[in-house]
Amino acid sequence: MIVHNHVKNTTVNFLELLQIERRYEVNAQALAYMAERGLAAGHRERLAARPVVVTDPKDWAAHLRRNLVDSRRAVTLATEGALIGGLVAQGFNLEMSLLSDDAGQFDLFVHGLCWVHAERPLQHLLPLNESDRQAIAGVREQIWGRYRDLKTYRQAPDPAAKADMTGRFEALYTTATSCEPLNQVLRRFQHQQAELVAGAGPPRPAAS
Repeated sequence: MIVHNHVKNTTVNFLELLQIERRYEVNAQALAYMAERGLAAGHRERLAARPVVVTDPKDWAAHLRRNLVDSRRAVTLATEGALIGGLVAQGFNLEMSLLSDDAGQFDLFVHGLCWVHAERPLQHLLPLNESDRQAIAGVREQIWGRYRDLKTYRQAPDPAAKADMTGRFEALYTTATSCEPLNQVLRRFQHQQAELVAGAGPPRPAAS
């Protein structure tokens, strides 16, 4: 699934759009999400002790108030979790790959980062001299070379190829250039490596 950032840029709104019909459900998947995102243990325990399935946002808000979930952050995390619980109940696959432009509301499921968006900061760098220009151009060429390597690996996964590819990624991210803004972008790429790998798509299933 490929998604883009729009006006209502909240995770709650995105999850609501995914649902067939509005459904807030406190189930195992909902509670797991709440725990992963840091909802206080006391809130989770009260919600787990009183599992509900509701379809009206007002009823859900009242349920949260009855269970003393009242801070803005807690309400948001509990609501996100309950919407995910509702998605699961509707048959949604939480292992679905989600490809986005790195907007925070899309940091869900198996999240992958769009390489076009990830590479965009390189396009915005302003070289101060010929050395900077060559460094930026060289890194952009390497970035798309790593993308092609990864796509090739996805077609035929191989442990040796994976080790070689990982080494190439690390070599790129740890490159020190004379252009400090470029070095900062490379460090950001290093932190985003897992999402970039996911953004290249899942491995092709082996032929049966």
